[in-house]
Amino acid sequence: MTQTITSSEFEAELGTAPGPKQNLPGLEVGPMMASDIGSVNISESVPAVELAAHEAGSMPSPYLYVPALNQPVHPMRAQSNNGQWFEMAQTVDLRHFGKIVDNRGSDIGPALRNFVAYAREKRGGALVIPPGIFSLESPVEETINLPGDNMSLGIYGMGTEVSRIVVDGASVSHGPIFTGGNRAPYFHFEKFALLADGRVDGRPLTATLPLNGGSRRNCSLVVRDLLVQGYDAHMSSGAPYDDHFTKGFDFTGAWRMVFENCHISGPLVNNVKQLDDWTDSSVLWRMEDGLVIDGAYAPIIRDIQFYFVARPVICRGHPDGAQPAGTIEAERALFHNVRCPTCKIAIEWFRTGAEPELVISDCFFDFRDHGLKIKGSRLGQIHRNAFFQKTNTNTSWAPPADIYLDHCIDFNIDHNIHHEAGDTRRVGVRMVDTSTATGYVTDRIEIRKNRVTSLAVMSTYFEKGAGTGQAVYEPGAFQGTVAAEVDDTAADEKASLNLREPYGLSLSLDAPGQPLADGTWETLAWTAKLSAHDTVDGAWDAAAPTQIVIPENRAITRIRLRATVEFGQGGAGLRRLQVLKNGVPGMDLNIAVPAASGGPSILSGTSDWIEVGGGDVLELRVLQSSGAALSTGSSTTVAASFR
Repeated sequence: MTQTITSSEFEAELGTAPGPKQNLPGLEVGPMMASDIGSVNISESVPAVELAAHEAGSMPSPYLYVPALNQPVHPMRAQSNNGQWFEMAQTVDLRHFGKIVDNRGSDIGPALRNFVAYAREKRGGALVIPPGIFSLESPVEETINLPGDNMSLGIYGMGTEVSRIVVDGASVSHGPIFTGGNRAPYFHFEKFALLADGRVDGRPLTATLPLNGGSRRNCSLVVRDLLVQGYDAHMSSGAPYDDHFTKGFDFTGAWRMVFENCHISGPLVNNVKQLDDWTDSSVLWRMEDGLVIDGAYAPIIRDIQFYFVARPVICRGHPDGAQPAGTIEAERALFHNVRCPTCKIAIEWFRTGAEPELVISDCFFDFRDHGLKIKGSRLGQIHRNAFFQKTNTNTSWAPPADIYLDHCIDFNIDHNIHHEAGDTRRVGVRMVDTSTATGYVTDRIEIRKNRVTSLAVMSTYFEKGAGTGQAVYEPGAFQGTVAAEVDDTAADEKASLNLREPYGLSLSLDAPGQPLADGTWETLAWTAKLSAHDTVDGAWDAAAPTQIVIPENRAITRIRLRATVEFGQGGAGLRRLQVLKNGVPGMDLNIAVPAASGGPSILSGTSDWIEVGGGDVLELRVLQSSGAALSTGSSTTVAASFR
């Protein structure tokens, strides 16, 4: 792509070349014409001059000199007889592969295709996009075939406000597409903008690897500091900004991918709430997805913003449909500081087996349907995220959930915040099991300390569906108020509790207490509630004084009773104490002691943890056999601990 001239020809035109110097400043953009170098016979299409066998010494040949718009001040400069200034190129950039013009003066498609041909021959290459706004008007669709093309490919800009590629929607339907025949190719994209001029019915950038295994690199893809946006919005040429790509990045098959510090935006609107359109056809969702990483292994996604994107992150074991034999599924992932304002479903993770280590932390999700929709994961963490569901949807849509878990095992959900009222059917965590396959289960979900900011956010925090396994849940596992913490009405296995501190209820009888007949079991009726945690405040009602009723929808599965009963003075005999569950006596707190004649006796004991469910009724009854009627004394109390 360059034309070689001899040192004598070059010096005849330019004079003696200056000495070499490293670490030169960035180049300026400008097309090169043959007329820029007087009396040297070169083609119009040559973007740079190559000097062979120069005597400068320390820098190896060949040297590339590129045209400069203005006179350079550094020593690596030269001037032709017609006054055109040239400077030595730092590295290979677009100007070495074809004529490019700032302010969208020409199509850079040929230059990009020429670069790939160069990189294929060299077994890899790095391309610099110089400062400017360059137009892509012809398709760049390159397939890297192995083993002949075992290569790396890097495209680097000088910043998203400096190096900008405008994809012309009237000429092409997508940005550059790179595909690999197996997992060996390596892609690196960094520090440039991809802007849609008009509606571009495709993706700004695609670099995909197959899902069928094969060789694997330690890292197959690094993407940093990219901007995807509409051209009008970027140039601030007036609202509304309807220029947009209809889809985002596709990095299917990435192996140990790093994707960070990028901004992906659909068409912008002035005010989401004033628009008040949450239907599927809304302008809010004109960008269908932001990042597709089907079959990705251990991707690291951090410091990313997806703005007005219907489905910001889609990470599936395979595309929708039947899974081909041998297909590699998505496995492991870290999402950190991913921001998804105004989306349908922020992060979708899908695979057919529950594989380990999905971590989602410190993210922001503003959604219509789900914040996180996870299917097929084990040993995951959802930690320190903010969930906003502010849309007033109609009931024809499925009820929204901040966190949706299906075929997930050993998940820890802790220190998340749930904010802003939207759909009244919304729940914080929905635990479901949608399969009857052997070994398929949603089990051991731990819900720790989270926060609901106000009563209007949701009516039920945790919904435990049919067929699901164990959930470790703390009543009061969030700070806030809802009508019911847990809805487990459809679940066969209720939530299991693992409390740091049990919730308590204390009751007493007023002195002189309840009269007790001789030789007859008497159920004690409590007359005063001394203290109760608000979670179990309704477990005792003065209208039904003999009963302690396990609260519904509080995930309470165990209760322990500590009882003290003081009997009045009477003849010698036997005193007994017993707990009834739903009217049936059990072995819990079932004790008996003899009493001496003429003196009071006190019976005191603590039960083991009694298995209970919502609505179970517990009662405490006593028996005294002394030949005379007695009464209970002022020390008669019961304390109940709920877990």
